[in-house]
Amino acid sequence: MIKKIIPKNFIILGLAGILSLALCPVSEGAEETDSHKTTEHKNVVATNVPVKLRSKPSIRLVNPVLQRGEILSQVKDDIDGDGKDEIVMLMGNSAVNKSSYMGDLYVVSKDPATDKVKGFIRPKDLGGYNAYLSLTDVTGNDVQNILITAPSGGKEGVNDYRILDFSDKNPREIFTKDDNRGVSMQGIFLPDFKARLYFPSISKEVIVDLTDKKETYEHLNVYNKDGSLKDSGIEPFILGLGSLVTLDLNEDGIDDVITTQKVVGTTNDDVLGYVRAVWEYRAGTWQQKKVSFQTNLYSKKTYNTNLPVKGMSGYEITSQSAQLDNNIVIYPRFVKIVGPEQWKINSQLENFAKNVLDEVRKGGQVELNYEIKYAGNKYASVLFKGTVVKENHSAPVLEAYNFNLATGEDMPLDKMVRPFGEFWNQVKNMLSRENIAFTKDDIYGYYYDGNVLALLYNDGKEFDVEPKVYSTYLSKNKLQEKIVTDQSIKEKESKKEKKAENEK
Repeated sequence: MIKKIIPKNFIILGLAGILSLALCPVSEGAEETDSHKTTEHKNVVATNVPVKLRSKPSIRLVNPVLQRGEILSQVKDDIDGDGKDEIVMLMGNSAVNKSSYMGDLYVVSKDPATDKVKGFIRPKDLGGYNAYLSLTDVTGNDVQNILITAPSGGKEGVNDYRILDFSDKNPREIFTKDDNRGVSMQGIFLPDFKARLYFPSISKEVIVDLTDKKETYEHLNVYNKDGSLKDSGIEPFILGLGSLVTLDLNEDGIDDVITTQKVVGTTNDDVLGYVRAVWEYRAGTWQQKKVSFQTNLYSKKTYNTNLPVKGMSGYEITSQSAQLDNNIVIYPRFVKIVGPEQWKINSQLENFAKNVLDEVRKGGQVELNYEIKYAGNKYASVLFKGTVVKENHSAPVLEAYNFNLATGEDMPLDKMVRPFGEFWNQVKNMLSRENIAFTKDDIYGYYYDGNVLALLYNDGKEFDVEPKVYSTYLSKNKLQEKIVTDQSIKEKESKKEKKAENEK
């Protein structure tokens, strides 16, 4: 049974995207000279007087103190190596009024004691939906780097990633827009319903069998019925980064970057497979350590698309995923919560996902998903469910987080029900009637779904406590939630009847 092993001082898991050597930009916009025009020649005298430009070049300066923008995400850690924590904020503005797509994203680092700006940077051409920050150390200098994840939306499932380094006086992008191109690939269709995928960086090719899609490719005019090729001009291609995970794979104290890209044939829905690559940042460049191709990204047994959940107070819970080899973990992410509480909540969820992946880093299989049990005004309950298989032994994963949204903290059971001793006596009475044996020391977690209070005990077992037992002890006043019980319904109806009688 996997249980929480999250330290109080979080080391944030950054998840999603891909890394490649930065390409030198080609200068654009050079004006062409009209050779037919005549030019009057004059004598030119060389001086040391600076030349004054008739119009200033178009340069956009950023003043993070004065510039207005919406805070999208924030983290807190030492990102510049001075031994003190900074508050780091990702800010942006709606591309269109009331749009959830935020463009013109920029990052500001502040001293929490003085609120003064210590550094800022605007990554090139960065925007997305529900963009967020996380922390990682890819440089190996024991100073946290900033990872930005900006989902682009659409069926492609592509994200835009940046990694920022604030350890120098001038913050810089070490994982840039160009690095998001990921692994390069050349693809062509071959006769007899086959596709050839060639990866120049490793000088290897993969032949993919397409016979199960014959009718589709015939309909799209790629093949004739006999398997001969038509002159369609269509070629297989590789999409941008679908995910980026940072993990220390070789235990050298430096995070490696694991990226995943989708390879498609004719359309985005025509998936041929997935390319996974491992990269490390060395001597100021991204070194490609490993590239692999697989036709299936994950086991279809447990994977499903978790739809966004909207909380009672307006926040949202979206679905995130991280892959390592054949393993995938699906975990939730809270958005639209202004303040450090959002970071505290998400860091715990990301760290749990990272720990589960780490269980199978050296071999094994993991499948992990989640359920949102409750999404109230001041309280939310998340249940992770899955399985870890190592050395032919299977262990269940059943882990719950219960967040006080006002603080971002995971509430222990003895704070959720008070006084705990009296609550436990009531539970013991229930256990004796149902012939179930476990002690309060066997309880390692719980969740609340608005109706039952479920206690997790032993190896992933669950015991449901009815409302009539827990309602007296539940910290509903502190959480400001509306707890619906038979008793509360009767009290409400009684008040209505009395009010109606008084009005008569």
